[in-house]
Amino acid sequence: MTALTFCGIIVLISGVLAVYLHISSYICATLNIIFNFDKQHSIYMRKNLRYIAIVFLLWLQANVLHAQAAWTICGKIEANSSILTLNADRWGNVYAAGRFKDSVLPKGHYFVAKWDGFSWSELGIGGNALNADSTINLVTTDDLGNVYATGYFTNDSNKAYIAMWNGSSWSELSSGTNSLPIASLQNYNQINALATSPSGKVYASFVIYDSLNSYTGYKIYEWYHASWHDIGSSSDRFLWGDVRALATDWMGNLYVTGSFKNLLGRYYIAKWNDTTWSELGSSSDSIIGDLFNSSISVDDSAHVYINNETEIMKWDGNMWTTLSNKYHAHNGISSVTVDKSGNIYAAQFDDSINTMPHTNGKPYISEWKDTGWNELSNGEVNLHFSPIISQNEDHTLQIVTDVYGNLYACGSLIDPVNQHYIAVYPATNIKEPPANSNYRIYPNPADNSLNIQLDKLYIDAEVHITDVTGRKIYTAQLNSINTTIDVSHWLDGLYICNVSLDGVINTVKLLVKH
Repeated sequence: MTALTFCGIIVLISGVLAVYLHISSYICATLNIIFNFDKQHSIYMRKNLRYIAIVFLLWLQANVLHAQAAWTICGKIEANSSILTLNADRWGNVYAAGRFKDSVLPKGHYFVAKWDGFSWSELGIGGNALNADSTINLVTTDDLGNVYATGYFTNDSNKAYIAMWNGSSWSELSSGTNSLPIASLQNYNQINALATSPSGKVYASFVIYDSLNSYTGYKIYEWYHASWHDIGSSSDRFLWGDVRALATDWMGNLYVTGSFKNLLGRYYIAKWNDTTWSELGSSSDSIIGDLFNSSISVDDSAHVYINNETEIMKWDGNMWTTLSNKYHAHNGISSVTVDKSGNIYAAQFDDSINTMPHTNGKPYISEWKDTGWNELSNGEVNLHFSPIISQNEDHTLQIVTDVYGNLYACGSLIDPVNQHYIAVYPATNIKEPPANSNYRIYPNPADNSLNIQLDKLYIDAEVHITDVTGRKIYTAQLNSINTTIDVSHWLDGLYICNVSLDGVINTVKLLVKH
């Protein structure tokens, strides 16, 4: 559908609505004659008819907008090589890094790029620049606004390290002699996974080598109170094997995925509760034990999502389930992520031709819809829209969502002038809680008031509403089943509503439109 056609549809819908609103007065007058309504009933009926029409228009426009959603280039990042990693903070900023360099003479430096919603810029310049001397493989953020980066780049001792951006400058995440116990770097990346917790802890997984530079396993360290602490290694029963990814939930639990196995010889997810390691689920669970898992994501309700080569699995707090029988990924799923509204996305990679449905051999991204996966596209091959002309080097797609619900993807996407870029798929809908949820928020969009309805009274129930920048707008205890919030003075726009019920946080995107 062209932009002209789209505009024409909106104009047509608006025209139909205008006509409907105009004739609603005649409809009301006719009904008044037939049923002899008094003035109050006539006004009430006219308002209802107009409300129904407006709601219908909003619904129709939302669906047309959803149909119009498509992958586009997210600004101009000036990346002269592959983009390998993405992350987003709570304020809606997106960070990217990889094999690309800046133009600082003589050879340029690898850097972290920041997208503020309008343009890309290097995070730190001049004396405050990172000045990395090699590839940046990982970038993550915390709730305080700090940004962390690591990769093949080294410090003055020729050791891999984690760099932290505190908002004004970069520094090594260490305290005097208390640094990660990493041997001098040779030709391999040693820090392979990063994660942060709501309490400000930083977790890092790295490879262990002996004095002869032979691989011996993995260690996981925790940065807390300005010091590094060893919390697990491959010698532990719960970390036999390679670590692939780390993630935390809102309670501070750490989840680890990789190629390690339990005593029954099955792959599993390890959980660290700040004291001990445990296996997430049953040791004999047949759902996740067949193939090792490469990425992990946790939603605001502490549900855990993982992927192996062909499947996406979910831990709901009690058991593992598979999202659909197969993802139809012939050569592997590269990553999975979930946004604030619970929308689940998975990225797949494949450099062969004509081996996958709908993709002609190109990497693609899908969204989970109730009972199956749907490729994100607009009637065309996903991520094969103009101006993409080729994909090379690293075919693995990495994905992340921001607080707005926008989905970003990277992985050697090339534009016509041979520049690597990041693709964005815009958020198009507001997700309501499921029908069987223990709470309801309505209306959405809201005009003058917002209602929160609980299924029962909870011991600890709160609502926290922020704008998309993370600024607190409203906070209150939910001491009754029904709560009404006055939003008549709020600015039009998108808000993030977090409802906490006995420690379980549920997040909904809320639209205020006067």
